[in-house]
Amino acid sequence: MKRDKKTIIHNRFDFVVRDAKTEKVIKEYASYNTLLNTFWTNYIAGAYHTSLLAYIQVGDSGTTPVATDTALGGWIGGKAVTDITYDYSDLAANGIATRRCKIRLEASEYNGTTIREVGMAKDDYNLLVTKSLIKDSNGNTLAIEKDALTIIDIYATFFIYLPAISGDFIFNRANSGILRWMLCADASLPVARTLYSNYTTFDDNCWGFGEAYSIPGHSLTFDATNKKVTIDFNDLGVSGGNIGGLCMFQPVTGVIIKMPNSIVTSSLIEKEIVGTGDGTNKDFVTDFGRLVDKGNNKVYVDDVEVSATFNYAMKYGAITDAKPILKHMEGEGDYAFENITIGTSNLPLTSIFCASYQHIHLYVKDTLEASWTYVLDVYSSSNKAIPAEHQLHKYIKFTEQTYYLDRVSTSSAGIPNVTLAVAPAIDAVVTVTYDTNCIHKNSDTVLNDLSMQLVFGEYTPA
Repeated sequence: MKRDKKTIIHNRFDFVVRDAKTEKVIKEYASYNTLLNTFWTNYIAGAYHTSLLAYIQVGDSGTTPVATDTALGGWIGGKAVTDITYDYSDLAANGIATRRCKIRLEASEYNGTTIREVGMAKDDYNLLVTKSLIKDSNGNTLAIEKDALTIIDIYATFFIYLPAISGDFIFNRANSGILRWMLCADASLPVARTLYSNYTTFDDNCWGFGEAYSIPGHSLTFDATNKKVTIDFNDLGVSGGNIGGLCMFQPVTGVIIKMPNSIVTSSLIEKEIVGTGDGTNKDFVTDFGRLVDKGNNKVYVDDVEVSATFNYAMKYGAITDAKPILKHMEGEGDYAFENITIGTSNLPLTSIFCASYQHIHLYVKDTLEASWTYVLDVYSSSNKAIPAEHQLHKYIKFTEQTYYLDRVSTSSAGIPNVTLAVAPAIDAVVTVTYDTNCIHKNSDTVLNDLSMQLVFGEYTPA
């Protein structure tokens, strides 16, 4: 299907009629659901979010379903679903994640009935949330006669189609909190409220989180009528989020919003004072890293423009505030990285953060030809220091439960990113005008009106 700007939901039923003795397939049918109003009322902040898809009910009415229905037209019975599986294999390519389950009508059950309709529900009789008529491949309504010679497997596949959105907005992790909530596996929307000074994706073969700041609070608005959830985050005052520039926002677990973007933009920093001359030093450090060349970067000494060079090599990390960045090593696996060299030294890697009580193993080496050397086991939801003797290796690798690896921290404070051609005279004031690929949040700025909406729709088959 064509991807929308909203998250599209639908449910498909597959019916497999089998011989009761041999279990040989006799016939197969399929049908698509109508999502009832009761679904949206309970899916959007309802009390029964995780139990909405717990049962499959069957009935004998052939009346076309409408959204206002609250029950099957001719209820026969219902059974708790089994064999629940989640599939994220098509998430990256097409934005699709699914939940699949089944019930089996045994040879001894419901004999003498005619099944024409089916639906998902909270239990075997109450709170029907989806409804569908059984149809053949041409869309004709069918009836399945149930007798002691047959068993019927009924499979329900619940689909979510994530919106087609720009690369600034990423669902970054299969089986993450937001996807589990969307698939009714978790009860609560997992609001994260976390701002980062670096990215956590493999864009341009780079990886790393960076320093983090948790927004103190938020409010949730659930609108079942319009099928949307709004998250409003607390404003950031002069003391909030000052982590060396904001590059990423994780509003809910599993969603990344890159910054700057088309909505939250980064402006030019004009004539920032970076120091005074001593007659010898040519190297200076800007308040924000991640320098980018848009043709605006200039250096002034006592307000007169002078010749200088800018270090763009660290464009994915604010090097003045101990932000991590590692380059992915091709051919060595997803979690093998090359350290960044600044001058003649590798970037000091000081600690690792594991997001859960899981095991992550750290290995190091200094040449491509060398074998990996085991250093330590990172375990628990906290930072673990890297021993000083292992902080400057050229190559590092993580193994075991790498899914829980959140970030690697550095101690690169004060590494220059602006070099003047001539050392400024003693007491001369050095200022820099520059562009960066981050949001300039410091004690002179505030950040207000951060908000995110999740909007849902229903798939209608052609």
